[in-house]
Amino acid sequence: MFKIVTSLSELNTEQLLSVYKEHSWDEQDFLSYLREDFFQQPNAAYVVWIEGAEYKSAARLEQWVDGLLLHSLETAPDERRKGYAYRLLVHLLDHLKTTDCKVVYSHINKQNKASFDLHIKCGFQMYADFARYIDGTVTQNSCTMCYRL
Repeated sequence: MFKIVTSLSELNTEQLLSVYKEHSWDEQDFLSYLREDFFQQPNAAYVVWIEGAEYKSAARLEQWVDGLLLHSLETAPDERRKGYAYRLLVHLLDHLKTTDCKVVYSHINKQNKASFDLHIKCGFQMYADFARYIDGTVTQNSCTMCYRL
């Protein structure tokens, strides 16, 4: 099941942290970021794919340039290669077609072939050979893909 979450109180943080368990984030710092920064932004949302009452895949969405930026797309380590991220992306793009959004961007680490291939499969195209993050920093380790709605 596809779900859009627009506030921290709607988010099952324990389940979300299980999706991101391979990251070395400090749990309290991450939750503080979500509460104090991320969910304070206009149109910020988490999108999650849920099966059997468990989060299988998740990503953040926020305003960026002339559209939305999809980032931190992740699938729980034990659930990878089962199509959850694909289902999440397909449902998200279908949902966004019913909104005023015209383009979705996504930053992908250049070493992450699985994510790159997933984005291509879902209709994303190369936008830039680098990533400019929301805070303005730029990295050559990632590229930017885009999907025009």
